[in-house]
Amino acid sequence: MLFAGKVCYILSMEIFLYYFFIFIAGACIGSFLNVVADRIINGEPIVNDRSRCDSCKNVLSPKNLIPLLSFIWQKGKCVHCGAKLSVFYPISEILTGLLFVFAFYALGIFNVRTQIIQVVQLVYILIIFSLYVILIMADAKYQLVPDVIIYIALACVVIFTLGFKTYDVWSIYDRFQTQELGKYMIKAGYLTEQIKYSLRDVAFDWGSAAVIAFFFWVLVKLTKERGMGYGDINLGLLIGIFNGFPANFLALFLGFVLGSVFSVFLIVLKRKTMKDTIAFGPFLLLGSLVAFGWGDVILRWYLSIF
Repeated sequence: MLFAGKVCYILSMEIFLYYFFIFIAGACIGSFLNVVADRIINGEPIVNDRSRCDSCKNVLSPKNLIPLLSFIWQKGKCVHCGAKLSVFYPISEILTGLLFVFAFYALGIFNVRTQIIQVVQLVYILIIFSLYVILIMADAKYQLVPDVIIYIALACVVIFTLGFKTYDVWSIYDRFQTQELGKYMIKAGYLTEQIKYSLRDVAFDWGSAAVIAFFFWVLVKLTKERGMGYGDINLGLLIGIFNGFPANFLALFLGFVLGSVFSVFLIVLKRKTMKDTIAFGPFLLLGSLVAFGWGDVILRWYLSIF
């Protein structure tokens, strides 16, 4: 028992170190994603220029670019001019680090024997999470949603989703080909039914995404772009396809709830008034992330009430 306990302890510490380094890697990428958001909005080159202070424009040295540690060491100020650094730097780093850890944990990369399809799923989720961070930072800081990032994310979601559906059908066919009973099931039309189910799922996902996009289009028209912009329409389409039905409607609901709670909080603190607007995109994206991670649990709990 003592030996077994030590083995479990060593394994738990090993897994903790894995996730710690994943968080650090995510934080490093998050620092870059924050810069990408700034440069896309400002029309600046993404990779052909050094990082500079937003105030004095002095080039930052590598020691000033260490995720989280540099911000703490510099006490949130520029080492050249003393200007206050944006709090979005550590926020983007922490958020990306946590999302990377969550992606690895959700797919059980360190818990079971990893298969190639899991690696592909991991790459897909990390790409979408990274694009989400760019969108969150851009909208939170500038109240603008860069369409180019949404189009890239939409292309990734569509390509990977169709790829995963195709892989599922092919894996069934490949497995049945080696079984006598499976060959009869193929002849009986089982594989055809699976293809129909996959197409039905895609139709529900894309159809519900179109409904969400249309809903935002109506809101934009009714508010005359005072509350929402056309970028939110594309954002609704992205979240609708990524989360899929019915989690996409849950993501929409959670986005409105989170945005409303935050707005009330700012009004109570007298940081905003009823006439002011806030960026809605970050809350919609956070709602999408919550629905992605815990959508099934939330929906099951909700349905169990009735």
